[in-house]
This record gives sequence, structure tokens and C-alpha cells, in this order.
Amino acid sequence: MRILRLALSGLALILGSLALVQAQIKISPLAPAQGHYLFATDGDSLPALTSIPGLHAPYYHFFWEFGDGYFGSSPAALNHLYRKAVVAGQTDFTVRLRSHGIYTTSNDPPIDEELLIVGGTDPVAPDSLMYDLGPVSLQASWMGQVAVDDPLTLALLYQKDDPSANGIEQGDLFLYYDKAYIQPQGAVSTRIFHDETLSGLNQSVSGTPNYNRRAHWRFNNLMEARSIFMDMQVRPTIPEGQDSLVYLKLEMGYRGKNGPVTHAQELILPVGNAKDPNTLYFTPSCVPKGAPAQKLRARVSFINEGNGLANDIVVQIPVPKGLDPNTVSIVDTKAGQAGSFVVQPGGYYVSELNVIQFKFSGASMPGLKTPGLIVPSATQGYVEFEVMTDPATYPPEDFFQAQASVVFNTEAPVLTNRATVRLTSKDDPCKQRPVDEEEKGDPDKPVIWTILALLASLITALVFWLSRQNESGS
Repeated sequence: MRILRLALSGLALILGSLALVQAQIKISPLAPAQGHYLFATDGDSLPALTSIPGLHAPYYHFFWEFGDGYFGSSPAALNHLYRKAVVAGQTDFTVRLRSHGIYTTSNDPPIDEELLIVGGTDPVAPDSLMYDLGPVSLQASWMGQVAVDDPLTLALLYQKDDPSANGIEQGDLFLYYDKAYIQPQGAVSTRIFHDETLSGLNQSVSGTPNYNRRAHWRFNNLMEARSIFMDMQVRPTIPEGQDSLVYLKLEMGYRGKNGPVTHAQELILPVGNAKDPNTLYFTPSCVPKGAPAQKLRARVSFINEGNGLANDIVVQIPVPKGLDPNTVSIVDTKAGQAGSFVVQPGGYYVSELNVIQFKFSGASMPGLKTPGLIVPSATQGYVEFEVMTDPATYPPEDFFQAQASVVFNTEAPVLTNRATVRLTSKDDPCKQRPVDEEEKGDPDKPVIWTILALLASLITALVFWLSRQNESGS
């Protein structure tokens, strides 16, 4: 029985296109009788990171999946307590480690996996840190700029609106994305923990400007906070040197007492040639040179990379020729967890400095290197605003550039990339969305992905059933 179970586990891993590099994970028992373990990395087994001129020294950031639905995001070691109440008596867990090289190009090491066998643990209250984020929350293994061709892991978190209310009998969970920018990595790169049913992968959707594909799960008897992990990969369809943004959205729907209920959260990730925590992007990234003033949407994204709490944050953008700083209006802002900050009122153009300036006060943004478990989105913030171009001040070149600086508390300013807006002629139209050549003429590909994903789900369920049978027979 054990041989068959291990064989099926191996087949599931092959289908998932997962690489095993056992030397990276180090597991130390803290109190194994209570299911308490320390997880760390063996730094000697990680490849050296390549520095990029003009960027800070590169370093590794790690995203842990503990195999029971919980996760941790930290550059340091983490400890985790396995809970019998959460995993319903399961005693063996597959721990996964994803390593991201920050301030470097696309060369992340492969996923590292290790099977951990844990003894019976006492039921305790679930760790609320990961799930006090509202009905739905979409987290990524790296929340800054992602590099083309590098995979990342998404954590799809969902729960009842009111933890004290009755459970939700059944509902649907959707992950929306743009197939031209991002796709599932591997045919079966999904981990579930509460028997969610994958109804479709790469399903075509229409009617939204940022999404044309979705993954769909059905769930039943929603009583507790739940999670699904899915590996995605940014595709190399984005033109070299062109700024771009990846849009992802998690949506949960079910029928409540008073009719249909829907909750959704969007996650926007910049894309570039390196994983940079601090970025500036303009949309569109080009405007017709002979046209009247055009409206641009700008987004400054930033991450607190320190080991302390950032309470005051200042974002400044020196005004380049080609922009009218008196037309700035804020669209959206965030600094750490939603609702934990106040944007100081007043004009956003400081004429004596010739800068566009945004000030956050009363924020509560933990540093990326803070010891312990940190929710990825808690370290990340952004300011999104609209601004008009000023054709009268266009430079003689066919472009203008801007760069933002971010100051956390009283630390030294951290610079973003230089964002470019091209000035084009009518014969050089602006192309804002890459053409997805791979999907042309291949309508059956989404069906193939779905079939393989469903097959892996069946194998995973069979492995779990055989494990329970083996335990009951011993």
C-alpha cells in the first residue's frame, strides 16, 4: 500500500512539473510532539545572484507552503505549528519552498519540496494572521515587480463574511488573468486542502479590459478560512524594454439569504527585466505627438524592505517636461493593510521643489525582513493618480521620462525605475497590449490544461484516501 501511495505521489509531482532540490530546505523540530517545527534554507545550496548595474545588492526572499493550507513569506527562518483541527488528522505534509532573487534578472532556482511526517497534534485555534484579510484575499509569493519568464506562487484565500455565521453550502471561486501576460505554470500546478473541485482552467472570458482567461473552482460547506495555492508564470510576450502591468483578480460568489453575494479583490503587479520592489509606471506608455493634451494614469508601487514598521511614507516625482503637474488627481492609494493610513490633503504639486508629492501618515507597514510571519500585501503599498500631458512643454526627443523616490520614516530615499512615455506620430500607433501569438489557432489548449489539472486532482485525492486507509489499517 505504501509503495503504491509513493508511486502515485511521484506521478502527481511529474505532472505538476515540479523540480526537487532537497538540499535547500532545513527542518528542525522545536516540539515535534506538538507539531511545532522550524523551517530554514541552506544558503550554500542556492545559486549566487547576479548584480544589475544601478540597482541595490540582490538578495533572496522566500515563500513557504507548509502543506496544510498555511504559508509564510520571509527572507529568514520561520516556525510553524501543525494543527489537527485544521487538517482533520492528516499526518504527512509536503513542504514547498519558492525562492525569489530580488534586484536581479530571471534566474530563480526551481521549487524545493520535502515530505514532512508529523505526529498527532492537539486541536488548537487556527492562526488568524493569514486570514484576517476579509472574505477574499489574493497574495503573491513576491508582491513587487516580477521578471518575465519567472514563475510565482499565488495564495487564493477565502472565507465567510462573518466568521460566526452559518457555513456557506456551496459557491464558486474564480481567478481572472490575461493570457497574453500570465499563464498557469505546468498543467497541474494547484494545491487544494478542502476538496475544491476544479471546474475549468484557462476558460475564455470577455467584457473586461484586463482579463480574458479565468480558473474556476467550486467549493462546498465553507465553515473555516481556506486557501488554494497556484503557480503562475509571466509570459515573454511583453516587448523588450516596455513597461507593463499584470492584472489578477480573485472573486468568490455564492447565494446568500437575500440573494447572490460577490466578493472580489484585484492584484496589480509590474513586469520588467528584474524583480524590483519599487516601480513607476505610466498607462498608456505612449501618446500621439500632434494630439491635444492626453490623460495618463501613473502608479508608484513600493515595498518596505527593512525590518521595522514604516509609519510615515513620502513619495516624490520630479516633474519632467511633458507633464502638467497642476492636473494631478488621486485614483487609489494603499500603504500596508487597507484603512491603516491617511493621505494628507492639499495640493500634490510642490512648486518650489518642482515635484509631485504624496505623503502617507499613520501607516502601519511592516518591513519585508521583520522576523516572523508577514502577510505579503502588508509590506506593500502604492499610489495611483491621473495627470495630463502638456504638449507645449514636450521635449525635442521622442519621449520623456520620470523617476520616483520613496522615503520610509527617516530612511534614505529609495529610487524607482525610470518610466518612459513615448511621443509617437500617427504612423507609429501605441500598442498597449501584446499580441498572444501562442494562443492563435489553438482553441483546444485550454481543454487540455483542464483535463490534465483534473487528472492531477484525482491522483491527489486518491493518494490522500490511500493514506487514510493505511492509517486505519495499522
